[in-house]
Amino acid sequence: LFDLPPAPSSALEATGYGTDMVPPQNNHTQQNDSGQFESVTGNTVRFSTFVSPGNSGGPLIKPTNNTAIGIVTHNCHMSPPSFFGTAITHPNLLAARTA
Repeated sequence: LFDLPPAPSSALEATGYGTDMVPPQNNHTQQNDSGQFESVTGNTVRFSTFVSPGNSGGPLIKPTNNTAIGIVTHNCHMSPPSFFGTAITHPNLLAARTA
């Protein structure tokens, strides 16, 4: 299931198999993190939910109705930290869903 983005500062969750060196037993295991949705510009979702290499391809989930609003595709450590994904409304993703 997918949905439109929530309002800015709304809760957002990311799930994936992130890279962790401490503790090493968590490295590339399924992990969830909670943070906030920030914005959508074009097809790019900006959020503060922590992700790391290995989370790419995982969903960005709106927990109020458990629907995906995007996919983790890249991150950029800024101040404050922000991360980026591809909006579920990207035309190529919509076309793939209906193919």
